[in-house]
This record gives sequence, C-alpha cells and structure tokens, in this order.
Amino acid sequence: MQIKKLKKLNKKVHAILEALDPEEGLNSIERDLIASYLLKMYAIIKEESGDVSTRQTSNGIKAEPSLPKSEVQLPPEVTPPIAAAEPKPTPEASTAPPTTPLEERSTVPQTTTIPIDNPHEEIEERIQILEEIITSGQSGKDLSDKLRMQPIQDINKAMSINERIFTVNELFGGNQEAFDRTIRELNDAPGFEGAKRYLAEHVMGPFEWDNPAKAKKLRQFLSLVQRKHLS
Repeated sequence: MQIKKLKKLNKKVHAILEALDPEEGLNSIERDLIASYLLKMYAIIKEESGDVSTRQTSNGIKAEPSLPKSEVQLPPEVTPPIAAAEPKPTPEASTAPPTTPLEERSTVPQTTTIPIDNPHEEIEERIQILEEIITSGQSGKDLSDKLRMQPIQDINKAMSINERIFTVNELFGGNQEAFDRTIRELNDAPGFEGAKRYLAEHVMGPFEWDNPAKAKKLRQFLSLVQRKHLS
C-alpha cells in the first residue's frame, strides 16, 4: 500500500482542519479541497485492494470486482452563489420643493426681470454708461480707430475664435447660450440705439457690466455692435 502518499494527503487534510475557525466552519473552497484529498486517498486504497484481489485470484480465490481508477473523479469546482442585491427602499415622497441643479442655476433665464423700483430710470442710466464707455475709447485721430469703424454684416462672424471665447467668459460668465441669444438680438436690432436699449434692459444687470474691470472688453464688444449698425 502506498503509505507515503496516504500520509501526505492526510497531512494536507489535517492542516486545513487545524487552520479552521470553529465558529466560522468550512467555506466552499476548503470543503472542496478536503473532499478531493479524501477521494484521492480512497482511490489509492481501492487501487491497493485491486492488487491484493489479483494476487488472491492467482491462488484460486475469486476477488470481488473493484472500481477502475478512471471512475474515481474529483468533484467539480463549486462557484459560491452570488447573493442578489437587496432592493433599495423607495424613499418616501418629500414635501420639500425640488432643488434646482447647479447647471440650471448658473444659466440666465430667457426673460430677465430688472429688480429695481424705477425700471425706466435705471435703463436710461445703463444706456448712458454704455455711451460713455464707447466714447472713452474713440480718439478719432488714430488710423486704427478709423479702420475699426468699418461696417460689418454679422457681429459673431467679425470675431476671431479666441475673441469669441474671451467675450463669452468675460462678459457673459461663460454662458454660451446667453451669448448666442444676445448676438441674435443685436444683429436683428433696428439700429444702434435699439441694440443699446436691449443690452441695458436684458444683459447689463444680470452680467454686471457696470463693473470697471469689464470696461475694456465691453468697449471692444460695443465697437462691434456699433459697426454692425453703421449706415
């Protein structure tokens, strides 16, 4: 009998059993390993029994049939079942008003209401600010100033890509939609006076164009609006 193989397999089984936590018990991997070692031990014992039966048969004693080695199979690998995820409880209906996403709060509404007591007076003051910004940047003597006053057909197309990006970021707070809407209104305005009034009513307040830090860029933008409406 192959005692060495049996002792080796027995040590493996013993090692697994010694490492077990009595409270946790066997897991699927440990259970399959022990079963495979025991089946190997059983196969060795049956093989040795078959050899003895053969020797006894040669002496005239009929041996009982034994299972061939090929019939001893190891158990298939057992994949531990994956526990189904427990369904999350459905939150109860809340009576609190829905919160507005940050992206929606950052956009400017289609119709801007001016929160002042006297809208007409405030609008006139804003138009005056726009006119002062325009005139402060016109010397009338510089050739470049005269060239910059050539008529244009479309405000948006008159800008370079970099200038357009800079204008959106500096004057419209990065709001591309508000910029596009404003350009459409300015291109369709009946004249420069109508364009200035639209800016005073709908754009200057929400984007704080009265901030001195924006004066230089605003002057360049207003110059394009003025060129669009040159006769």
